[in-house]
Amino acid sequence: MKLDADALSFERAAQGYARADELIADGRVDLSEVRQFDSAGIALLLEMKRRAQRTGRSIEFVGAPSQLRGLLGFFGVDTLLGIDAS
Repeated sequence: MKLDADALSFERAAQGYARADELIADGRVDLSEVRQFDSAGIALLLEMKRRAQRTGRSIEFVGAPSQLRGLLGFFGVDTLLGIDAS
């Protein structure tokens, strides 16, 4: 499912948490439209991963912009989320 928010940020985190199960339902989250992000957005991605694992499903994050990949690498969670930081 394409994440239709342009931001993964503190201001939008509550909306993302409320929709997390819907977003991970098909096992793929498209991040190509995300232009702003912070640590709250990264926490949301980790929560989506946790929810998928808890229900025995896999999740794939695709289309992450280079700046987001770099931030995930900086925090050391790129591999955990399956997103190449390079």
